[in-house]
Amino acid sequence: MSSRLLVLAAFAACAGAGAKNAPATKAKVDALAYDPADAELVYSANLDALRTSSLWHRLANRVTAHGHPKLDQVARSCGIDSTTPFHAVRGAVARLSGFPTGAVFVVVGPERGQIEACLNRVGGRKPLPSGDGIWSLASGFGVAFLDPSTFVLASTQQVADSRAPLRSSSDFMEMFDTVDYTAAAWVILDGRFHGFDALRQKDIDITWAALSLTPGTDRVAFRLQLRFAKPEQAAVFLGDPRIKSRSATVEILQNGADVLIDGTLSDELFMVMLVRLAHVVAADMFPAKGKSE
Repeated sequence: MSSRLLVLAAFAACAGAGAKNAPATKAKVDALAYDPADAELVYSANLDALRTSSLWHRLANRVTAHGHPKLDQVARSCGIDSTTPFHAVRGAVARLSGFPTGAVFVVVGPERGQIEACLNRVGGRKPLPSGDGIWSLASGFGVAFLDPSTFVLASTQQVADSRAPLRSSSDFMEMFDTVDYTAAAWVILDGRFHGFDALRQKDIDITWAALSLTPGTDRVAFRLQLRFAKPEQAAVFLGDPRIKSRSATVEILQNGADVLIDGTLSDELFMVMLVRLAHVVAADMFPAKGKSE
């Protein structure tokens, strides 16, 4: 991914880390409108809600510490700083190993005029007045505005064709409809995710997993939903002594092939787990660099 394209995708994470709270703006668009039918990862983060938690300062400090000079330079040239409002970010990735191909980013917050000025600076080609309104970027990516404060960044073809192909997956939609949308953040992972490899080696197949998070004061409430290929595999998973040893701090429910785990983690432990997950995802997305990411 070029540094210019990465800047647009990283706006909410980098520049939004210190942004002040502002009235949330809801994108007037189907939540899955641009997501690919074969999405391996789908996510959403309500940044306004996250900023009210004690966890936010830990996240913001980590993002700032891992900034990139090129990102900082382009952000400055585009006028993106700690006062820029970022309310939410969501999207999907078709295959983590093929990133950024099939990646979709939807960002809610910055005004259209500011983003268009930035596109001019990073070399985006203006859409024709009578055309489809899509700004063309390098590597076949495009940007389109869904309303005055929401834009989508994806391949030009995906931006032009917003027929919500992911909704054609009945298995995904069944899992998607169970997600807690009031949570500050949630992520859904397809069974192809390499983080499930250890379970696959034990003949335990996860078809989908969903994690929703609601940070509070010093702790993070979470709900983990796991869908297994067979009910017997769910039972084997719950029979792991490591799962049982933690059962005193979480609530576990099995319903056929589905397992629901509700609980809380301290901010410190959650950050440890988040970093581990990030390393697994990064190893898939940037195989040449592997764990160095």
